[in-house]
Amino acid sequence: MLEVRHFSIVSVIFSALTAEAFINHYGITKTSKNYFKYLDRLNLVDKWIIVPKVVTGNSIEPGSHSIQCLNNLVGLRNKLVHYKTRKVSIETIDDWESLGMASFDDAQNGIEAIRLSVKALNKIDESVETQWLDNGSNLFMF
Repeated sequence: MLEVRHFSIVSVIFSALTAEAFINHYGITKTSKNYFKYLDRLNLVDKWIIVPKVVTGNSIEPGSHSIQCLNNLVGLRNKLVHYKTRKVSIETIDDWESLGMASFDDAQNGIEAIRLSVKALNKIDESVETQWLDNGSNLFMF
């Protein structure tokens, strides 16, 4: 079970990296490196809202399900990569998530956040490719 948790941590972190790389690539290719350097200073969730607005005149709705999922992913990524050490007794551990560990569900939710965000971007900019999102849709089968 601990091995699944380790893979889940990797999956969450790489999902967040994917979200950032995707929106950065989109922003740079649709504007320019010189223009995007101002947008690059935004936090990840804000980039997914503001960059499409700059490019298309439309944005992904800030309260949408895709943005909520992305926000959850970023929060979990931050919790994992900025972990604050604390002392706990092994006998009292009954909730691994409270220790900053990612669960199998967290890993799946991270991947789903990417799918939802890219599909939401595609709805306002049809040039965004989405067919790659469904390749390996059953990636997590144990």
